[in-house]
Amino acid sequence: MPDRGQGRRTQVLGKQASGFCTFEVHLRPRAKKDKISIGDSGMLEVSVTSPPVDDRANDHLVKLLSKTLSVPRSSIRIIKGQHCRNKAVALDGLTEVEVKKLIAV
Repeated sequence: MPDRGQGRRTQVLGKQASGFCTFEVHLRPRAKKDKISIGDSGMLEVSVTSPPVDDRANDHLVKLLSKTLSVPRSSIRIIKGQHCRNKAVALDGLTEVEVKKLIAV
């Protein structure tokens, strides 16, 4: 059963504590290329080449975020939206400001 983000700390989306943040992601599976950007509303927009079958797009999302943000995969959890395109992602090790700086580069 996937981790639903319950337990250690309760967070409101977009809020952060020391080295921990949550943010919303709009995932676009079956894209031509992998891409991460910040949308007009401040939501992360992520395109992945994997199809939305057998959690492959979600796994690809975690792998792409891990590589882009230089954090281990184990520090990234999908806490909401496991089976839809709009997701909430929890990230240990970085604050929201640090995430936005790394993605804007």
